[in-house]
Amino acid sequence: MTKLVGFLTNYVLIDFENVQPKNLNVLKGEHFKIYLFLGAKQTRIDVPLATAMHEFGPERARYIRVSETRANALDFHMTYYLGQLVTRDPDAYFHLITKDKGFDPLIDHLMLENINVRRREALADIPISNISKDADLDEKFDAIIKNLIGRGQAKPRTEKTLKNVMRNVFKEGLTETEVNALYNKLTASNYITSSDNKISYSLPR
Repeated sequence: MTKLVGFLTNYVLIDFENVQPKNLNVLKGEHFKIYLFLGAKQTRIDVPLATAMHEFGPERARYIRVSETRANALDFHMTYYLGQLVTRDPDAYFHLITKDKGFDPLIDHLMLENINVRRREALADIPISNISKDADLDEKFDAIIKNLIGRGQAKPRTEKTLKNVMRNVFKEGLTETEVNALYNKLTASNYITSSDNKISYSLPR
């Protein structure tokens, strides 16, 4: 049975060689713990990201620096720490933030062992909203706005991908009627504009 994200500890392992999030806003919930893996050649990170890591504190956010430049060195480090965390807290939820599909066979194996682990290509792909499916449209709209803002430059750029993102924000999903209503509300609020199926954003700050 799928465990509910948000009621468990969520371990987020970020492959910073592969994915460079601009901020960590979507991980502000106390149930998130962050492991940021830095490659040997990565000597700098953006100030907002470093500030966010500092604000989370050592109990919730940790840097893992890889000293070797050999092929797959960072991947092996992530796999090692994932194994440690699964052994220590097997009922938790684990997110590997990477575009590297080489992790998928391991993830498939762990899922067969009833470990709740997924690979995601962006932080904002983590379903973080605990809003009930019975919540009103305004509450769901606010959650969508927060998710899109948290994506920084990695926002969906077409209507199709935006609607897929909207469906995945909520653990209990959305009906197609709700997806279309929320999309229309984004348009009516001038938060998005569409031209030739390309989405542009003007979100609140």
